Amino acid sequence: MSRVLAIIIIFTLLHCLFTKEACVLTSEETVGPYYVENMPFRQDVREDRQGIPLKLNITVVDTNSECKPLPGAVVEIWHCDSQGVYSHYQAQSLGTGSQTDDSTFLRGKTYSDSKGVASFITIYPGWYEGRTVHIHVRVHFGGLIVHTGQLYFNETITDWVSKISPYSSHSIDIVSHAEDGIFNIDGLATAYFLGDSVSDGFTATVTAVVNSTNVPAAAGFGPGMRGPGILMFLSRHWMAVLAVILSIFVTISIGAVFVVWYIKRRNKKNMDMEPVEEILSADSPSFPLRQEL
Repeated sequence: MSRVLAIIIIFTLLHCLFTKEACVLTSEETVGPYYVENMPFRQDVREDRQGIPLKLNITVVDTNSECKPLPGAVVEIWHCDSQGVYSHYQAQSLGTGSQTDDSTFLRGKTYSDSKGVASFITIYPGWYEGRTVHIHVRVHFGGLIVHTGQLYFNETITDWVSKISPYSSHSIDIVSHAEDGIFNIDGLATAYFLGDSVSDGFTATVTAVVNSTNVPAAAGFGPGMRGPGILMFLSRHWMAVLAVILSIFVTISIGAVFVVWYIKRRNKKNMDMEPVEEILSADSPSFPLRQEL
C-alpha cells in the first residue's frame, strides 16, 4: 500500500508541474502607420479631445521571472480620437493630404509601478475605415523594445459608445473583430463601468507578457493581412503546447510503471501461494474427525 501511495503522490506532483498554466508571451502585432517617437511622459493623454472617459491599466509581466510583475518598464500608447483621427497625422487620417503636424493628443508614455502596472487616462477610441476599435501599445525595457501590440474592446461596449456624442456623429461604419485582418484575441481588454452609465466611462485592464531581455521579431503582417493560422499559434504558444505534450507523456509513463508493478506484485503473490497448495494436495495420513467409543 505504501508503494501505491508513493506512486500516486509522485504522479500528482508531476501532473501539477507540467499542467501548470504556461507563462506565454503576448502576441506581437504591427506597429501601424501612425507611430511617432519621443512622445511626452504623462498619464493623462487627452489634451483637448472629447469622448467617453477611459482609465487604462496595462500590467507588464516578465517571462524571465515566471510572469512576475516588471516594474520600471516604459509603456506607451497611441490611438485615434472619436472621429478616427490620429495626432501628428491629422491630414492623412482625414484623407486631405500627406503632411504631418505637431499635435500630440492621445499619445503618451509612463513607467510601470512596483506591481508592473502602467496607468493612463484617455478616451474610448474611435474607429476608421478597415480597422476595428483598438489602442496601440509598445513596451520598452533596458533600452530594448520588448513588445509591440494592440488592445481591443468588447464589441457590445463599442456599440453602446457609438450611440453617444461625439461618436454618434462619425459616419464611417465600425469594423467588427471578425472583419479586421489584424485583430488578435490576446489583446482583448477587460472593461468595467466607472459609474452608472456608459457616459460615465470605463476602466479597462489588460496584461502584456514580455521577455525583458529579448527583442521580438518584426511584428505584424501589415494592414488587412492575417498570419499563417495554426503555425502562428504554435510559434506563439510553444510553451503551452510543450507543457501539454509533457503532461501526456508523464501520465502515460507513470500509468505504464504502475501496471508493470501491479502485474509483478500479483505474480509474486501467486508464486508465494504455490507451496501451500502443494501441501494441501499432497498425500498425508488421514485422521478421523471423530473416534467411536
